Amino acid sequence: VYEASVTVGVNDKRTQYTAVPSATQFSFYNEYLDPTEVQFTATKTLEGTENIPDGIFSFTLVGEGISETVQNVGNTVTFSKITYDKLGTHNYKIREIIGDNLSILYDRTVYTVTVKVIHNDPEDPTAYKTAVTFNNGEENVEGIAFENTLREPVDVILEARKTVNNEKPGYYQFEFELKDADGKVVSTVKNDSEGKIVFDKLTFDKAGTYNYTMSEKRFFAIGMLFDMKVYDVEIVVTADSTDDDPFEATVTVSRKGKVLEDWPVFRNITNGRSEENEDYNPSTGATVITAASVAAVTAGGIVLVKFIRNKKRK
Repeated sequence: VYEASVTVGVNDKRTQYTAVPSATQFSFYNEYLDPTEVQFTATKTLEGTENIPDGIFSFTLVGEGISETVQNVGNTVTFSKITYDKLGTHNYKIREIIGDNLSILYDRTVYTVTVKVIHNDPEDPTAYKTAVTFNNGEENVEGIAFENTLREPVDVILEARKTVNNEKPGYYQFEFELKDADGKVVSTVKNDSEGKIVFDKLTFDKAGTYNYTMSEKRFFAIGMLFDMKVYDVEIVVTADSTDDDPFEATVTVSRKGKVLEDWPVFRNITNGRSEENEDYNPSTGATVITAASVAAVTAGGIVLVKFIRNKKRK
């Protein structure tokens, strides 16, 4: 701010006023304000994972002619810097890209970021300043945080039924195995007196197709005709990527390509009653263990027990 004074007088003839300024030239120098920068960052969390691997999640920043996609670096998301060299208000949208991993519930929050470029800082009058606000669609928040959780798994309980001579097994108790696609036994259970067979619960937390087989274990039972059928079990686990609902499972039980409409039935028949069901005889996939076939084992057992008892008496 320049100050100047003017001295007013009259000429020698006293016919005219005169004005004499103290200064006649002033200089004004204009300068461009220094630009300012803003860089948006966010935090990323995943349920059950403390340190997230790099690059498995993607995020977008859109607005004011900017469209950028970045990946996470660990638990941090960082966008490129944005430079401002004039006053104004700028709005952006930041969101997570929904991925194809159905086990993960992606954060669907869309953040609105507002940047106001101002110039009213008396401590630094040579530079622009910014005021940044974040809104998660419901309220203003201090920053951006994307939180992912895991989709709720689905439990599947497979069942079967057991009969002896086409009736409830009663006191007869048999064992049944459930094997995975590699032939590994994942569950071994017994039937109850009503003939109900309930395998151990299977839990699935990933989409996919899972294959199992269901069969009866044989053991020595004089005169018992065992059911040798093996049933194929296919479990298809799916989920809808557009919602956060738990996984769903569809179970299909079949044998030799024929799909069953209900749980399979393992039918054993005692010796001499195979005429009740023609499907259960040695020529159609069942086996019978007779008294003759176990005589040697039984005799050996008796001899061994008798020998031990005689030894004790001595």
